[in-house]
Amino acid sequence: MPDICYKVCCNLLILQAVSRKKLMRFVSVLPSLLLLFVLNLASAASPQIVREDALVKNYPAGTIQTVQQASAALAEVRATRKEVEDDYTQTRNDCLEKFFMAVCFERAKDRRRQALAAIRKVEIEASAYLRKEKADERDRGVAERQRNAALPQDGTGMPFKGATRPESAPNEPAPKEPAPDEPSDKP
Repeated sequence: MPDICYKVCCNLLILQAVSRKKLMRFVSVLPSLLLLFVLNLASAASPQIVREDALVKNYPAGTIQTVQQASAALAEVRATRKEVEDDYTQTRNDCLEKFFMAVCFERAKDRRRQALAAIRKVEIEASAYLRKEKADERDRGVAERQRNAALPQDGTGMPFKGATRPESAPNEPAPKEPAPDEPSDKP
């Protein structure tokens, strides 16, 4: 804004040097120019600001307490981010038609940056909650497996199929069965 005022003042001094009559015409048009400038600034407010504010109001810091809330917040973040990017693209295209293009581009970039920063806060909180919940679930699963491994096995494990060895003394070898082609001693 100070840059624009400086340019206007320089132009006024140049006009004053050229002719007093032209200066009077310019001064009579100056209120109209200022009104157009103010209206241009007022029209710079974008609907994206409303969308991002609504997102931040729906999910203030520390309010995401369930997986459903976190998932819903992330879905809204994706939708709002897409709207912000679309609005930024449209605003940049509109800036091409203006005389002060660079100023318009900078305003569009600033609005986009502010909107994405607000959206990012909600996204970070929701993602952190989902990561925490996933880690807690994994820890619960590990604890359950450890509890099951610590329980004494009371024979309820996998059942054996087929014949089992007869109980024998620990030092006594198991009886050897004769091979089918050897004659047996028993009649």
